[in-house]
Amino acid sequence: MSAPPRESPEAGKLLYEPVAQLISNITGQKVTYQHPKSWLNYQNQMRKNRYDIIFDGPHFMSWRMNHSEHIPLAKLPGELRFVIVAHAGDERIKHIDDLIGKKICGLAPPNLATLMVYSKYPNPVRQPNFIAIKGGFKKVFLALKSGQCDAAVFRDSFYHNKISKEDKTLSKTIFISDPLPNQGITVHKTRVSEKQRQQLVQSLLSDAGKKATRPLLKRFAKNADAMVPTSSAEYSGHSQFIEGVIFGW
Repeated sequence: MSAPPRESPEAGKLLYEPVAQLISNITGQKVTYQHPKSWLNYQNQMRKNRYDIIFDGPHFMSWRMNHSEHIPLAKLPGELRFVIVAHAGDERIKHIDDLIGKKICGLAPPNLATLMVYSKYPNPVRQPNFIAIKGGFKKVFLALKSGQCDAAVFRDSFYHNKISKEDKTLSKTIFISDPLPNQGITVHKTRVSEKQRQQLVQSLLSDAGKKATRPLLKRFAKNADAMVPTSSAEYSGHSQFIEGVIFGW
């Protein structure tokens, strides 16, 4: 089992090892959490189909459905939306087309917020100049506020809930994305049998499952009580965010 290296190895274990243990108990097979060394390592191992169970975003889940015989089992409740904001007083920028040739800050790909931005500019000669910021969306907003960029992209929940009212007055929303299904868990359909998959879905929704996924929910879906069942149909087509966009996909 694996997940993106968004945390330190120690923090990753706290999030995902309880889930791996739950799956071990249900399947009767030893499941271990493997923390990737880097994003490049994570993507390389995924492309080689080395992982049996993965928790990550809808773009990766969709890609594995198409290329690695993975099936979605359960997801975090809610949806993913992203917003692009610009400086409140910048009359040059009122629409996303106004960002062509301008500087836009965000987290480095394959962050889905950034990939969403790229999807809006299919012509490579008519795109914003993207500036990758390290340290999370808080640092992205500081970069926008300090004038490093003309606009920035955020998860909508971060922008609405984590940015102060005073700071919001300094910015304006120029684009809101369509909703996407939330992050979830996929499993390899031949390595995890249909019976085991059904058992896993039921287990993830049980009291034991709620306990095992509590750290995960606290990190990514703070107000949620449990994961919810999902289907392949929800994630169909979302691989477009990485296929043909990021080298190697």
